[in-house]
Amino acid sequence: MTGCADSEAFRKRLLHEAGVAVLADIHFGRRVPGDGQHIRFSYAASNAAIDATASTRIDATSSAGTSE
Repeated sequence: MTGCADSEAFRKRLLHEAGVAVLADIHFGRRVPGDGQHIRFSYAASNAAIDATASTRIDATSSAGTSE
């Protein structure tokens, strides 16, 4: 998935296009100049459940060639 202006735009895109909820770095304080941008995942399920859902959804969205 590319074409996002920042981590918040990427977070929204993951939610709307892949059904995967994450938090952008701005939800944990101010961005540090030159530090890059980040997203955070919550692993509130077994590894098998995560692999079977989030990874599959993200892969499917990426291979569909969608862009913002």
